[in-house]
Amino acid sequence: MSGILVPQVPLEKDESVVSFAIRIARKHVDLDVQEFLHDLQLPLQDLLFGKRSAMSTLSVVTGIDCETLVVHQPERLQARQFRFRGHEFSSSFLGGTRTAYCPHCLLEDDGQGDGQRVARWPWLFKAVRTCEVHGCALQFAAKTAWSDQMRNLQTLAPDARGLHRLVDQSDLRPPSPLQTYVLRRLRGKHTSAPWLNSQDIEQAFRASEMVGVLAGWGAKQKLGGFNDQDWEDAGRLGFAVTGEGETGIRALFFDVLRSVELRHGKAGSHTIFGFFYEWLQFDKTGRDPGPIRTILREFILENMAVSPGTDLLGEEVVKTRRHHAHSLAVKFNLHPKTVHRAFVSRGLISSEDPDRMTGMDTCEADVAEELAGELQRAVPVAKLPARMNATRPQVDMLLREGFLKPLDSGHRILTQVLRGVDAREVDCLLARLTNRAAHVSRATAGQVPIPQAAQEAKRYSGDIVRALIAGELHNVEIIDGTEGYLALLLDPSEVLSVMPRDTSHLPLTKRAAAEQLGVSLTALDLLLGLKGNTPLIEWVEDRLPGPIKVRIRQAEVNSFRQRYVTLGELIQRDETNHWVVVGKLRAAGIDPVQDPKEIGVYLYDRLRAIPVPS
Repeated sequence: MSGILVPQVPLEKDESVVSFAIRIARKHVDLDVQEFLHDLQLPLQDLLFGKRSAMSTLSVVTGIDCETLVVHQPERLQARQFRFRGHEFSSSFLGGTRTAYCPHCLLEDDGQGDGQRVARWPWLFKAVRTCEVHGCALQFAAKTAWSDQMRNLQTLAPDARGLHRLVDQSDLRPPSPLQTYVLRRLRGKHTSAPWLNSQDIEQAFRASEMVGVLAGWGAKQKLGGFNDQDWEDAGRLGFAVTGEGETGIRALFFDVLRSVELRHGKAGSHTIFGFFYEWLQFDKTGRDPGPIRTILREFILENMAVSPGTDLLGEEVVKTRRHHAHSLAVKFNLHPKTVHRAFVSRGLISSEDPDRMTGMDTCEADVAEELAGELQRAVPVAKLPARMNATRPQVDMLLREGFLKPLDSGHRILTQVLRGVDAREVDCLLARLTNRAAHVSRATAGQVPIPQAAQEAKRYSGDIVRALIAGELHNVEIIDGTEGYLALLLDPSEVLSVMPRDTSHLPLTKRAAAEQLGVSLTALDLLLGLKGNTPLIEWVEDRLPGPIKVRIRQAEVNSFRQRYVTLGELIQRDETNHWVVVGKLRAAGIDPVQDPKEIGVYLYDRLRAIPVPS
């Protein structure tokens, strides 16, 4: 057979070349396509695989440009690898052995011209499940015979009556955004999805579908039972995520991570991401899934605990970036609950419940491992006096003043380990206190330990420690062979000179108050209620070091003097003596406000008593 066949048969819009050959064979020679191809000496497999030699042969007999035919039929490059319109993809991107068709389109074909049906090339692709023209789900005819690979819709699709029945039964729906995206790329049209555009078309399609399954069905879904409608729905869901690029995908991964409820810390990425992880980690096809694998890998490393040496999605993990309580506990031989409580105490994780581990709460590995070291070195508070050579009250002072900081610095979680102090911090404090001390074989006379120096100088131990650290005290000694807090010997007189104390702002001492009131110290104790009696004067506690523990505010003294007057003051006013003043008061019917034996002083109501002697 030579020359162009006439009349020429036009290549329909989006028609596959195989469909075109079937129509030519029937139109011109009324032959089966295999017989037609045999006459052309064109092997059927060459036509089915879109080889250029086949396109060239058809071009000669049809008069249609070879390049026009090429863009209407995918070309097989090698086993399971195809090319079409500049895109390379595997056979999995195609629809497989079954034949897709739209009953609406075929009915329209039946009613036009010679009534031959046209198979469209978009129907060859797995991504296409909806007719672009009629908005209905495509139908599929299974391959039952060797000849079905030609996808001859004259024989594979039902007759007109069957097509009408399918039309009546079909539900209308718009093409999915993912299908539209794939076809626009195949047709060389603009697509506004930068992340998807950065990868090959099969990677973009497959990633969108798998992301859609994860979004709609969760990580535990088994894919074997999915039907066409499920994959259609997955494509719609997935494209809504992948269309946003890495931001949308990572947001979905976070949702998956947050939705997992685990009671232990051993769950790995396989457990969390299920089938999605299996697809990217264990896929046996050897196809590169594209940047979706990198995104998941980075997400896992940034948010989950993965040990070095782990094969994570095709790459070995070199360094752990995150730790949860269990992974840190295993590495440092600690109890997971202790580690979790430490995480909560330090605010390293979002959880605020120290007793509930989910396994999903992680923190930066470097920070976590530094904390683990602190936990391993923790010295319980009860053992600090022996470790430091200090008294328990002095240890409590060092903790209270912040010279030593418990691992749980907020004291929110009361466990022995977390209330302990890092041994390094203990040693560092002792070094700061002793680095300026002179080592002597015998202490200089008058040198005493810090607690005794505080008592003798009437200064607070915490202030003395601050002065030591600041280098303000110079007469500091340590006897050879001794060490620790109590081994430091100070000069109380130097402490007093370095740390003068202004007491002018403090309330009155008992002695000063007694002088103003004109009573003895014994009487003042009774007036203050310090002997168990009812007080007439309020007092405040002096918390500063030294023997003074009771002080009286000036306002309290003034108020007392406005209400009461002592017999001594009345005698001074009358310029007589005790018996005369007492006689005048008795004559006026004025008695002491309280038995003088109970309060140690004759005390009268000022407003009534003052006028009497005069």
